[in-house]
Amino acid sequence: MPVRRVFLGWDRPLCETVPAHLLAGAGPGLQDWRDRVVVLPTRQSSWHLRSALPLAAAERGAALLGPEMVTPPVLLAPPPRVRVASGLQCLRAWVAVLAAAPSATLSACLGRERGTGGAWVLSTGRRLQMLRQELADGGLDLAAVAARGDDIEEAERWQALAELEGLYLDRLQEMGLQDAGTARIAMARAGALPEGLREVVLAAVPDPPRLFIALLER
Repeated sequence: MPVRRVFLGWDRPLCETVPAHLLAGAGPGLQDWRDRVVVLPTRQSSWHLRSALPLAAAERGAALLGPEMVTPPVLLAPPPRVRVASGLQCLRAWVAVLAAAPSATLSACLGRERGTGGAWVLSTGRRLQMLRQELADGGLDLAAVAARGDDIEEAERWQALAELEGLYLDRLQEMGLQDAGTARIAMARAGALPEGLREVVLAAVPDPPRLFIALLER
């Protein structure tokens, strides 16, 4: 798919300019747009466009089949055949890993923050999973950051975090599951879009996740 950038101007609402752009060149009658997808920044914006686009088409005497309207994470979602762990299952895996992790590894990555007891394990597991989710939006995981070695601050701490991450991913694999962030990164690297998709329209998405851009580039 070639990339084309279009500036729609600031003088009219997007619920007017985006439908006008999408319908440019469309004639009356039935328009089959099931081979395209419109990516919007939020679900609320997709609701607004779902309301505005059919009305704009009706003014031209047209009726639309499609397009699908999604947010970036939808196209990054792994296929149904991939068993992605739920948030609770991820937390259970982290709790098991942290409870059994070597003391030296915990001290290296957590330092003075290291504690004891179930509440500490739960809190730390949540924080580590949130960190992995934030990194995944940029196409990274803890191991990828640690691989940068001396180019990053606190390299030893990142190495220890990567070690915990490896234990966590192994734990999920034993459960027959895959981490959501890992699955999204794999999707982006494969460049796999839904079969039959001919056009992807990014409509007013000001800051798309880097992982989503990587998917489109591939």
